[in-house]
Amino acid sequence: MGAGDDDSPCRALYVGAYDFGGELVKQPIDVPGLTMMHDFALTAGHAVFYDLPVVVDRASVCQVPAGFHGNWLPDA
Repeated sequence: MGAGDDDSPCRALYVGAYDFGGELVKQPIDVPGLTMMHDFALTAGHAVFYDLPVVVDRASVCQVPAGFHGNWLPDA
């Protein structure tokens, strides 16, 4: 998994897996913003990511390097 390293600022989550040839295949998952995703679950056929309503405030991260930079937005 990775966060926000694509040329599209709207994509914030990637799922990656290696194919049978050993190549990394990344699949972007569209999410509404930089939400806090600290856990996930895997089954035989699915990956479930918990999209929690804590959204990262990018402006805050740039201005103040330490501290909590999230906002609780349950309707986002």
